[in-house]
Amino acid sequence: MMASILASRRGLLLGGAALPLARPALAQGRTVELIVPYPPGGGNDIGARALAPLLEKELGTPVVVQNRPGAGSQIGMAQLARARPDGLTIAYGLWPQTTTLYLDPSRQPGFTRDSFTPLALHVTDPGAIVVKDDSPLRSLAELVAIAKARPDDFRMSDNGLLGH
Repeated sequence: MMASILASRRGLLLGGAALPLARPALAQGRTVELIVPYPPGGGNDIGARALAPLLEKELGTPVVVQNRPGAGSQIGMAQLARARPDGLTIAYGLWPQTTTLYLDPSRQPGFTRDSFTPLALHVTDPGAIVVKDDSPLRSLAELVAIAKARPDDFRMSDNGLLGH
């Protein structure tokens, strides 16, 4: 799981060395909204709230954390996708979870991965791909091949709402 700071694809890129360059444009008494597409009190909320004061210092403008939970992050990420492309609305999202939302055709989230511009990677958590012990699969290549050959027989899950 990778927690990333994301902006609307049309938004202002504020990554790494670009942060000091953005400071004059943002420091005109405007506030940056940092959307957390998850409920208050969880790891993403805590990470975003720990990051907000650092962003305020770097950008020279207030950063307000807004929780917009629902539908496995779809509510908050859709809000970011619709945001004005002025760099004043960003989100603290999870890349794998955001990606899997639009892979399920029934979800219709209103955005794709290309709707966002990654600005910074804040947290990286290790993940794993596993199969049952008695599975004949012994490599990731074998797993991919069987999933392509028999997609209706393939089952997967993630930390979001998608689980087939």
